Amino acid sequence: MDTPEWHDEVEKIIVSVARSGASEWVDAEDLWSILWLWVLEHSTHVVDTLEDETKGAKALRFYLRAVAQRARLKEKAKQSGYHWKDSCYYSVTQLKALLEQVFDHADWQPSGLHGE
Repeated sequence: MDTPEWHDEVEKIIVSVARSGASEWVDAEDLWSILWLWVLEHSTHVVDTLEDETKGAKALRFYLRAVAQRARLKEKAKQSGYHWKDSCYYSVTQLKALLEQVFDHADWQPSGLHGE
């Protein structure tokens, strides 16, 4: 079987992402395998991304970092005993909006005690 012309470029990106993405939950070798699996399952998208002059390797690196992050979250959840979709993440804007609904600003003002 012939190696696709994009193989070497993708391998460099995968090795870099796998090394930088390794954690206590998943090692670089496992990430390398997970990332290659994703690339092979999405090869048309990978080729289109690499051929797009506005996206290119930078966009592929971004996609692969997201795949690695999801793999870390899944493995952490598995080892910790919960489902990875049970985790929620909020932006600062979302947190601010949520907290404004729960807390009254007047209730959180300094009381004047203890030199406040």
